[in-house]
Amino acid sequence: VNMVDVMGTLFTAPVLVPYGQQLGATTGEIASFSTVRFGLAIISLLWMPRLADAKGTKVTLLVSVLGSVVAYGIQGNSHYLSGCERQSYTLNMGDTLQLWEGHDCSLINGTVTIPSDSSMAQAVGTGGIVECTTQCSNKNGVYFFMVGRALAGFFGGTQPILRSYISQISLPNMAMLKVRMT
Repeated sequence: VNMVDVMGTLFTAPVLVPYGQQLGATTGEIASFSTVRFGLAIISLLWMPRLADAKGTKVTLLVSVLGSVVAYGIQGNSHYLSGCERQSYTLNMGDTLQLWEGHDCSLINGTVTIPSDSSMAQAVGTGGIVECTTQCSNKNGVYFFMVGRALAGFFGGTQPILRSYISQISLPNMAMLKVRMT
């Protein structure tokens, strides 16, 4: 459980900016993705130990896993709500693509030049894939992703619970507890 929460944030960090841009998020909204997640992780560190004391560590870990599944599912599916039309174009070496006003185009992979006036894309080298998105003001995907990040933080504070469980199964052998905690 703890590995999923810690590694999940580390593995998704490099793609958070491009995914946010694909959703139509501004730079400030993309920056708030991590702020919301870690802000609610602090709140998680307050309520999860109390739940573990009241209901037990296994119940708390189960609640955390189920909440994390929902959170990561929401984040992964938020692009369906962005509502901005996207088109991908594959350009082979020497191909050109006329770009049009009101669309933001970016290179997905390969070697394609897009001039600053954004009038024509030209494939150089082996070519590549260009994705163009219509400019729209639909922020539903961004808000849905933000809810997923908030839920991931809210259900992500399992480290104290895991330490408590390790202590329970290791005591009274202090040598074993020391080995398991380090």
